[in-house]
Amino acid sequence: MTGQKDRYTTAEKLWKLDDETLTTPKHDEIVLWALDKRNILPCVNFNNDMIKPQLFLKLFDDDGNLQVNSNILGNGGDSLAKNLKNKTHDHEYMNIIETKWDQINKDYDIAISQMNCVFDNWLDFVKIDSETPIIGRNGFMVGYTDIQISMDNFNRTCGLFTIKIPFSQIENNYIEIKPHISSFGQTLRQLRTYQHYLPDGGFYILTTDTKFKKAFESQGIKVLIYPNK
Repeated sequence: MTGQKDRYTTAEKLWKLDDETLTTPKHDEIVLWALDKRNILPCVNFNNDMIKPQLFLKLFDDDGNLQVNSNILGNGGDSLAKNLKNKTHDHEYMNIIETKWDQINKDYDIAISQMNCVFDNWLDFVKIDSETPIIGRNGFMVGYTDIQISMDNFNRTCGLFTIKIPFSQIENNYIEIKPHISSFGQTLRQLRTYQHYLPDGGFYILTTDTKFKKAFESQGIKVLIYPNK
């Protein structure tokens, strides 16, 4: 245990996790500001424009064998998808669908309503976490994200249907908070290390210090200026 503790201490010193700015009231002030979705989300590139929801109809026979497993939204051109959407019934289906037709239509309406509600209120499903550990492949602590913005996949059963919304396809956003930047190279080295160990996503610095703004952005790291200097 002592050796493990010593290695963590060494890693923390290596990546400047004992940065004196972490203990300042200003750092806490900016973190608390960034934890509010109303403040931080308009500043970053985080949207759900490319997310394609899935709506699966699953029907089982009396023996529990799967007879139908269809992504209704992914099969928009077939007759079943069209009839459910248009409230028509111009095609004779396999017996299990015909037997459950009324229930299928009822559950379809409920599922579509719930899915639309999720998309209308998708910001409610955004997670903003602070001080999330970054663990290397060797199990050692590399650092912590000041702010991490992410989403989990949404799955819900609605009667005979299952809603699946792959929100995790949205890239995470990672925000390093620096009330003051004393060294461009040291800060960039820290962020490059985090980029190496974290899933792909957008990297930002949230700061009151603008002197290195162009330099960071030339390296693909966006600089956000804390508005309450």
